[in-house]
Amino acid sequence: MSQLQTFPSRPITSIEISENDSKVHAKLHFEKPYENVTMKFSESEEFKEFLKNFLVNQETPLRVFKFLLSDLKILQDSLKSRISLLQVRRIFLQVSDTSQLAPIFQHLNSYTLKKVILRIDGKFDVDELKMLENWKRSGLLILAFKFESISLKNLESINKLLYHWSTFRQIDIFYDSYEHDPFEFFDVPFEELSENSIRIELSPRNRLAPSLVKQKLSNEMSLKVLGNPLVMGNILKYFKAFDILNLRKTCNKVRSCVDHLKPDPQIGIYGIYMKTDNSISVNVRVSGYRNCKSISYERNEDSKDIVSKVLADFETILKNQKTCLEELRLFFSYYNLTGTPNEPLKTLIPERLNPMTSKFLAGFKEILKRRSGLLKVKKLDLFSVRSEDVMQVLPFLDPESLEKLEINDPHYEYRRLYNRRDYPDALKIPYDIEEMAKTEQWKILRELEVKSKRISTPIPKMNLTNLSKIYITTVDRITTNDIIFLKEMNQLQTLPNRPVISLKISKENSKIHAKFYFQKPYENVTMEFLESKEFETFLKDFMISQETPLRVFKFELPDLKILEESLKSRNSLLQVRRIFLDVSDTNQMAQIFQHLNSYTLKKVILRKDRVLDADEIELLENWKRNWSGSLNLVFKIETISSKSLESINMLLFYWSKFRQIDIFYDSYEYDPCKFFDVPFEKLSEN
Repeated sequence: MSQLQTFPSRPITSIEISENDSKVHAKLHFEKPYENVTMKFSESEEFKEFLKNFLVNQETPLRVFKFLLSDLKILQDSLKSRISLLQVRRIFLQVSDTSQLAPIFQHLNSYTLKKVILRIDGKFDVDELKMLENWKRSGLLILAFKFESISLKNLESINKLLYHWSTFRQIDIFYDSYEHDPFEFFDVPFEELSENSIRIELSPRNRLAPSLVKQKLSNEMSLKVLGNPLVMGNILKYFKAFDILNLRKTCNKVRSCVDHLKPDPQIGIYGIYMKTDNSISVNVRVSGYRNCKSISYERNEDSKDIVSKVLADFETILKNQKTCLEELRLFFSYYNLTGTPNEPLKTLIPERLNPMTSKFLAGFKEILKRRSGLLKVKKLDLFSVRSEDVMQVLPFLDPESLEKLEINDPHYEYRRLYNRRDYPDALKIPYDIEEMAKTEQWKILRELEVKSKRISTPIPKMNLTNLSKIYITTVDRITTNDIIFLKEMNQLQTLPNRPVISLKISKENSKIHAKFYFQKPYENVTMEFLESKEFETFLKDFMISQETPLRVFKFELPDLKILEESLKSRNSLLQVRRIFLDVSDTNQMAQIFQHLNSYTLKKVILRKDRVLDADEIELLENWKRNWSGSLNLVFKIETISSKSLESINMLLFYWSKFRQIDIFYDSYEYDPCKFFDVPFEKLSEN
């Protein structure tokens, strides 16, 4: 009797074939209920007969077919016995000679196969894989290589496969060791899967790396096509900074077309680091990329003016930037230091001020002024700069985009780098931020961080009222009036300058907590009130100024009179989608609903010791008489009684008012699950 007849009478979903201790092992995985069976073969002929019978009888698609025997001829002969092509989603082959692959793939269904995994143990000739281009043209195939030791020749072969983007969607490379580092070989973006593996996605932006483009644009027809703005415009939709720069290097016709279209490079972070006269580094990170690009500028005989080179590249790369930079970083070295921590203090004289900082910022200012629109930056980091240096950059950025400013003065940076050693009083220049505080950019800031040895500007002139987060290390002096000024700053003015989308009010440890949730970028701020009068003033001011609809309004104080008085101050009905009230007096609840917009409200959550009675139901009915039946009503009751359940049952007649009723309880006198004779859904145990 055939061995196949002894298997469970369920479809086989996967098969793994390997060799161990001079025996061939075949592990079969079955459909639900999941189960696997392992067979062992001592003789080669016995295994060949089994494999042939298995492949002849296999009708359902295999999820995985793992064949880890070096002789692929056995598999090829078994596949020839089939009447139809074998359907398999993922195939794993151990390859000693890539020329054996073509006969295998001729017997596989190209529409079913999604992933090919090859363990390369011997000869690797990429030309043997070209047959896949004609065999599968859908561009959905994932190709994975596993090498014990990957060589430069292997990498060059894989690089050729990048042309076959119509066949391969993704190429994964795994290796135990290398002769040439794969991380330094490829000039297309790739993802680091682990220390010894990378992934290259053959997306449109990866197809035009410099090495590929120069080979692909060898004929005149390709140049004419890519020189067409309509064609190039569609291509550039998928490209970002590095790809655009590489594309411009291909030829004059393509460069002219790209410059005419002015694509947005979509830079995320741009950092310039000037630590010495002889070396400057630039770090560029693109939004959505996992890796970034670093550029080094070294001063030598051929390139003495590296500052001009850095500025020219900055202008070229960001010339067409329309999206907002996440961060702009400018790091300087204020003194021409030797880098020796024990450098004598007497050498720190004004003549040793680094002239590169002033020269760079003067050129940087001109670039910002030449732009057709203000550069959009979300966060500006300035390290080792004077107050006048900040004014070379800050006024020329888009004020609507800038949210955070971080400044480190030269003295603070020097103390940090050189073991916090003090320096001569002659060099302790007062740091004046009064001029910065007058700019539009400063007035709209949300976060400010100033690290300075001595800030001379008086606190009232710092214009801090719009900031939600402030960190200042040292001020020259602080007076009693300054302290009073800080205390009297309106708390609402210190909140982020964005719409409040939710507000939750609760009481804990004799303090009232008001937690605000703001519009994107999402953020929350909690305020605490010790005195009731202070809280009432705050709530009234908030209700008067709140214009946008609230998603959630949670009021967990038992005295609803406070809320009622605040709502009365409004000129219009408050728009809120979900309201949560802690109700002890239902008469107060009626007054609250009179000040809410009935068309905006979608859900009412009531924490009560009992449910609504008939009068309270009538209140809701009259208040929302023109309502379409989309209100959700939620009760949170500590102990639910039979009387409570009877009241809820009355609410079922008001289907024109309530779309859904939810009931939450900690305990019950009568089990709600046994009370209702209408269909209900059990959300949890309670």
